[in-house]
Amino acid sequence: MPVLKDRAIKSAGGLTEFKRQSERYSDDLRYLESKKPDLVKTHDKEWVAIYNASLVDYNKSLPELIKALGKKGIPEEEALIQFISSENILTLYAR
Repeated sequence: MPVLKDRAIKSAGGLTEFKRQSERYSDDLRYLESKKPDLVKTHDKEWVAIYNASLVDYNKSLPELIKALGKKGIPEEEALIQFISSENILTLYAR
């Protein structure tokens, strides 16, 4: 696993940047989990994007959400994107 860890750090731009991205992702995840009950009410069956611990956009279409993030200058690979639904469904994410 050290090789995988080293590759992840290198691809992030170094250890400092890797730590920054990891902390932001953790903050974004905590924000999403704390707001999920409200998001289910307001954005049921929509994709939401969280960045810097705030809801930055949402859309029923994932490609449209990604376009909107680009227009806002938010890197899609750094945003936490999740499908919100009041139903229990299995979602698979692929690129």
